[in-house]
Amino acid sequence: MNDSFRQTHYNILGYDSDITHHVCVIQQRILKNALIYENKQLLNQLENCAKEIRNYIYENKISSQIIFAPLHTVSDIIQTTIAALVTKKPTIVVSVYDSMAALDAKQNNNSQGISIEQFNPESMTGNSGSEFHNIVSSLLENQKNLVIFPDAIPECTTRFTNKKMKTYSVKMFGNSCELHTGLPVFSRLLKQKALFFSINFDQKNNLKMNVIDCMGHKEMEQRMPQLVEDCIRKYNNEWTLWHYTSFFSYNY
Repeated sequence: MNDSFRQTHYNILGYDSDITHHVCVIQQRILKNALIYENKQLLNQLENCAKEIRNYIYENKISSQIIFAPLHTVSDIIQTTIAALVTKKPTIVVSVYDSMAALDAKQNNNSQGISIEQFNPESMTGNSGSEFHNIVSSLLENQKNLVIFPDAIPECTTRFTNKKMKTYSVKMFGNSCELHTGLPVFSRLLKQKALFFSINFDQKNNLKMNVIDCMGHKEMEQRMPQLVEDCIRKYNNEWTLWHYTSFFSYNY
C-alpha cells in the first residue's frame, strides 16, 4: 500500500508525498478511537470546525437545507461527524465503505446528541425502494442532513459493490477522469445546494476547517472537477485515497 500510495502521488503531482499510507491509516485509527471514547480535546476541535461552517452559512445567507460535501482529507468519519454537529439533526451519509457502517451504532449513543446513519445505494433490495423514499422525504422536510463525498474513487466503489456505479466524464490533472454523479443528482432531486469543505492539520496538529464553496446542481457538474482537483493539490498530504493507483480513471 505504501508503494502504490507514494507512486500514485508522484505520477499525478510530479513530486513525492511527505507521508505514507501507513501514516494515514494510523491517523484515522487514532482519531476514530478518540471519537468513540469522546476525547474532550478532539470534541472541542470538532465543535470549532462545525462552528466555522455555521458562520459561513450565516455570513453568506445560505439556507440551512444543504448537502454537506466533504472531500476525503484526514478522516471520512471525522468529517461526517463535523457535518452532523453543524445542525445537530440526524445525518445520513451516502457511502459504500464499511468504516461508515461501523460508526452507526456508536454515533446513535453519544453525549453530543448526534445521530449518523449510513445509506448504501448499492445494497437496496426488497423493500429498499420504500426506504429510499423515506430518506428523500426526511431530507425534503428538513428533518435530516445529507453527506456525500464528491471525490469518491470509482475503483474503490466498484470493488466494494462489485459493479460500476454511475459516473460522468471530466478532465482532471490533464487526464480523462470519472466522477460519481451522486452529488449532482441528489442536489437536483432535493433542490439543495452542496457545501464543499475539507479538514487538515494546522502547525499545532489541531484540526482546521476549510470551507471551499457552496453551489447548486446547475453549475455543479461543470465546476466540481476543478474544485476536487484544486483541493487535492492543496491538501495532498491530507488526502487519503492515493493508494488507488487508477486514481479517477478506473475502467470497469
